[in-house]
Amino acid sequence: MADADGTYEAADAAAMLEPLREGTAEHVIGDRFADMHEGAMTGLNRVGNRVFNGLFGLIHREEYGDILSGYRAFTVASFRRLRLSADGFGIETEMAVECARHGVRTTVVPITYLPRPDGSNTNLHPVKDGGIILMAIYRQAKTSNPLFYFGSVGVTAGLSGALFAAYVAYDWFANGISHEVLAVVSGVGIILGIQLLIFGVLSDLLVTLHEETLDRVERLEARARGDADADSEGQQRADAPEQ
Repeated sequence: MADADGTYEAADAAAMLEPLREGTAEHVIGDRFADMHEGAMTGLNRVGNRVFNGLFGLIHREEYGDILSGYRAFTVASFRRLRLSADGFGIETEMAVECARHGVRTTVVPITYLPRPDGSNTNLHPVKDGGIILMAIYRQAKTSNPLFYFGSVGVTAGLSGALFAAYVAYDWFANGISHEVLAVVSGVGIILGIQLLIFGVLSDLLVTLHEETLDRVERLEARARGDADADSEGQQRADAPEQ
């Protein structure tokens, strides 16, 4: 898989396919930062890519180096395990998230990244598409890292409530001015923050238990397939005529 904008070299395809042929990986991502030519990416896009990769690693606990790379190689079987619904610039992010979520063996291969050919215009809008990518990373966290997903909102709400409460208390003791509405808002913020944190912890526990259950099911299925293959081989030997 490659973007059709002339920024990737076809010669890198052999290196991309090598981990698949060796069986060491099911999904390969081309790292554009390994050999990025001058003018291939603006300074703003470089910073954005670094931020998104760091945020992805924090949320999804995987380091893929360059999750927004459009140069990839993958097996048909691993691709069928991915549930993809995004389009545009969100598809690379969703593929990386799905690989992390479903345990697809993923590796990173250094590639060359070239500037766009003269006369070629990019469809990337840094602010708009950056927001789409950011929301895609964060939205997918609710099933892969719910503690971060709910906890980040809970911490924000709790800190906001605490700040309002500190202001209300200061104005009351220092100036004798009461702020009933702000006091209610601060209380709601603190309570909401605590509830979201608790919900995040419980959700994280459920996700962990779910993953453990799936691992057990996969092991049982693999064992059942192995037993079935062994029985089939034994039956074939029994049915074979003696020489």
